Amino acid sequence: MEERVLDESSDALFQGIRSLRQARGLSQLELGRQLGLSRQTVSRYERQGQLPRGEPLRKLCRVLRCELWQLFHPDPVRAQEILKKSGKCDLDHKTL
Repeated sequence: MEERVLDESSDALFQGIRSLRQARGLSQLELGRQLGLSRQTVSRYERQGQLPRGEPLRKLCRVLRCELWQLFHPDPVRAQEILKKSGKCDLDHKTL
């Protein structure tokens, strides 16, 4: 699985994934099972800036019942700012 590492805006992403996971009442282990991943991989997504690309990222959004931008920040305007600053993703085109 190809992964992408984000830069200084990564903290917002980690908090987004962690917050959404916790709001859904899921442990890292439970989320990993639903995604077909290990707990360690989920932990890496939350702590180290490694993100799945393509279908695994879409699956993460489905399991967490969220839009892509919500992984970055609960406010869509702020999420777009974070993504533009990183140069890695564009919410208008929903690509990463």
